[in-house]
Amino acid sequence: MQSQSSADKAREQIVIVGAGPIGLYTAIELKKKGVNQVTVVDPEIESHYRPGFIGRSVFKLMEDHLKKGMETSLAQPVELPYSEALHVKELERGLETLAKNCGVVLRKAAFESFSQNKMTIKLAQSDTREEIPCDLTFDATGSARVLIKAINQQEKFFKLKAVGDNPLENNFIAYVKMEAEQAFLVQQGAQLTNDLNYVIGLETLRQQFGWEQYDHPLCLLVSMNEAKNKVCLYYETPPNLEAKDYEAWLKALLKMRTGEEINFELFKAEEKLAEDEQYKIRKNKLRFSPFLVSPKEASPSFYPGKEGLPMTILVGDALLEPDYQAGVGISAGVARVDALLSGMTVSEGKITAIDFDAYHEKIKPLMEAQKEEIVKNFEERDRRLQTALDLAESRYQKALELAAEQEQPLIKEGFNELQRLKFYNAATQGYSDAILDGNAKFKLKSGGVERLERSLDDYVAALSFTLAPKDKPFYEKINSELAGALSGVGPFIVELAKNKKYLMASKYNAVLLNFYKKYYPNAYLQEQQMLANNQAIFASRIKEAETPIAGPTSASSTSSTPSGGAGIADTNDSAPEPSSKKHKNK
Repeated sequence: MQSQSSADKAREQIVIVGAGPIGLYTAIELKKKGVNQVTVVDPEIESHYRPGFIGRSVFKLMEDHLKKGMETSLAQPVELPYSEALHVKELERGLETLAKNCGVVLRKAAFESFSQNKMTIKLAQSDTREEIPCDLTFDATGSARVLIKAINQQEKFFKLKAVGDNPLENNFIAYVKMEAEQAFLVQQGAQLTNDLNYVIGLETLRQQFGWEQYDHPLCLLVSMNEAKNKVCLYYETPPNLEAKDYEAWLKALLKMRTGEEINFELFKAEEKLAEDEQYKIRKNKLRFSPFLVSPKEASPSFYPGKEGLPMTILVGDALLEPDYQAGVGISAGVARVDALLSGMTVSEGKITAIDFDAYHEKIKPLMEAQKEEIVKNFEERDRRLQTALDLAESRYQKALELAAEQEQPLIKEGFNELQRLKFYNAATQGYSDAILDGNAKFKLKSGGVERLERSLDDYVAALSFTLAPKDKPFYEKINSELAGALSGVGPFIVELAKNKKYLMASKYNAVLLNFYKKYYPNAYLQEQQMLANNQAIFASRIKEAETPIAGPTSASSTSSTPSGGAGIADTNDSAPEPSSKKHKNK
C-alpha cells in the first residue's frame, strides 16, 4: 500500500491517537472524504486544558479548509468560535464539537499497546481497559510520539533526527495574574537598556540560578486579558532550574526587564471545571511548567504494517515538531494532512489506496521550508548571544562606574567570568586557526606561529580568572585543553621536520620552549631541555647538517617536544601554577 497501484487491502477501522488540532482535523477530513469508521483516542477529550495561544489566522485557516466540500459531504455548519485570548483549547473544543457532529467516535482514553491488529486503551478516570480494532492508525500525539514508541519497541523502525541546533532549549510557560500596568512594563522591557540595572539583573540570574549567557533570557508576553488581569508568558530558563526556584526565577527575570518588583499570582484550575483531581493537577501543572524547544523530525513518514501491527501514519508534530516562535506548527500540519488525503482513495466507506509517492512529493518542500525556518531562528538566537557577549565588557565597565559600593562585588565577579570566557574563546579559536584544518588535522598556515603563541597566552590568561572555588571544574577544563594543545604541537613539529621544513619546525618548537620559560621557569625542566636540544638540531639541519631528529616516543624518552604526559594537564595540588606576572595582557 505504499503507492496507489500497490494497495494490499482496504482499511476500514481508522483510529487516530491524539485529540489536538491536527488529530481532530484529520478525523473530520477523513469523514468528509467518506470514511465510515473513524475513532479518536485521547485521555483529555472533553477536558482541553492546554493553555497555549495561537494566531487568529489559524482559526480562519481551519475554518476555510474544513468548509471545502463540507456542504456536499456531511452538511455540517463549520464555525470555530474563539475569544480575544485565542486559546489553543478554544480551537480544540470547536474541532471536537464539529468532529462529534460529523460522526467521529471520541474515546476519552489513553493508548496502551498494539496486539493482533487491535489497540488496547485505558479509559480515563478508570482502571478499565478495552480492545478496539484498528487496521490503520494515525499518530497525532505530538512530541510524545506514543505510537512511534510502541512500534519501535517491537522493531526499530522509526528514527528521530534533530532539526537545527537550539543554543537555548529550556523554556517555560507561565499563565499568571498580573495588573495590566505591570504587564505593559514587562512587555516593553525598557530597563534592558539601563546598563546598571541590566548587569545587576543579569548577574542575579547567573549567580543565583545558573544562567550561563551574557544576554538576557527572551521573555514573550503572548497573551494579555486586561479585564481579568490574565497574562501568558513564554521565556527561557537555565538548563537545570529546580522546581523550587520556578517562581523566584520569574520574579528576577521580570525585575531585570522592568527595574521593579512585579507582583503576580499563579492560576489554579477552576473548581467547577476540575471534576476529578487528576485533571485539576494536570491543568495546574501545565499553566506553570517548563518545556523543551528541541524540534525533531521522524522518518519515515509512515509504517506499512505487518502481521499484528497496523499501518501507522505520522501527522502534525509527531512527524515534525515546530519552534513555537515561528508560529507555523498547526498551519504546516494542516497542509501536510491535506497533501496526504489528496492522494487517498475511499470506496464504500473504506480506504482502498494511498499514493504515498505523490504525498511525499507534495510535503517535501513544505517540510524543507519549515525546517529552514527553525534553523534560521536558532541561528539568529545564536548570533544574538554572540553579539551580547561582544558588547558585555563595555556594559559591565559602565555598570561598575555607576554602581554603589555594595553593588560592585556582584558586578566584579561577573566581569571576571566574562574575561575568563573571552580569553578561553580566543584561545580555542586561535589554536584551531594556528595549526588545524577544517577536519582537525594539522596544517601549516600563514601566521600560524604568531597565532599559536597568542593562543597559549590566552589559555593562561583564562586560567588566571578562575579563582573562586566554584570555578574549579572550568579551571580543570581549561588546564586539560591547554595540555592537549601543548602535546598536540609536538607531532606537528616532528611532521614538519620529516618533510624537511626545518625553519618552520624551529619556529613552532621555539613557541613551546618560550611558553615553558615564561610561565613555568622552575618546572618541566626535562621538557625545556628537550626543546632546547631540538632548537640546536634544527639550527644544524638548517645549515644542512644530518643530525637525526628525536620523536615523541614516550613521556620518559628523549623527545623533541613535550609528550601528552609532560604538559600541564596535572590538576592535583602538586602541579605548578603558571607564572602570571609574565603574562602579556591584551
